[in-house]
Amino acid sequence: SFAFLELFNFAAMGVVNGIIGAVFVELNKRINNLRRKYLRTWSVKLVEVFVIATISSVLMFLLPVVPAFASCHSLDNIRAEQMYFHRFNGDEGYYNDLATLLFTPAAGTSINLLFWENKEAFSGISCLVAGVVHLVLLIFIFGMSIGMGIFVPMLYIGACFGRAFATVVSSANVRTYAIVGSVATVAGVTRILVSLTVIMVQT
Repeated sequence: SFAFLELFNFAAMGVVNGIIGAVFVELNKRINNLRRKYLRTWSVKLVEVFVIATISSVLMFLLPVVPAFASCHSLDNIRAEQMYFHRFNGDEGYYNDLATLLFTPAAGTSINLLFWENKEAFSGISCLVAGVVHLVLLIFIFGMSIGMGIFVPMLYIGACFGRAFATVVSSANVRTYAIVGSVATVAGVTRILVSLTVIMVQT
């Protein structure tokens, strides 16, 4: 559900997330041009994968410890099963929302949590940090000598930004904003308008 005036918020999200997608494409293109120019041997490509993997791991484990970025919430307020939520450094009966967003696989579970959990499940700052971290890492990762896709990560990033934006405008419809954010971000990167519309209507 959503209010009529929120359509203007959705339009603004479309513009902003479209710009984010365009910036992603341009930066990723430049990085891959440098990659083709300087990273030609398999040994150098292997080193690149290890370096990016190390940086990613350090970020994922350090950020949830920073008090300004992460917050702990009671497991009593969640809709999904507790197995999907990570306690990390929280007390018994609580979970760290940023750790949950960073540690849970984005290919399904994290997106479902962002699409279906209540407003109290994740703070706006945690959603923003998770989205930015994944976006920046994806700029460097997409194009490396590893197999990966772009569709699901962009859905996840958009859902994070959508929920974060919902907290800014004080909307209770965080789930709707997460879905709209996913659509807007993927549409800013790919050219699959009809398929994307059908997929998100099914969602």
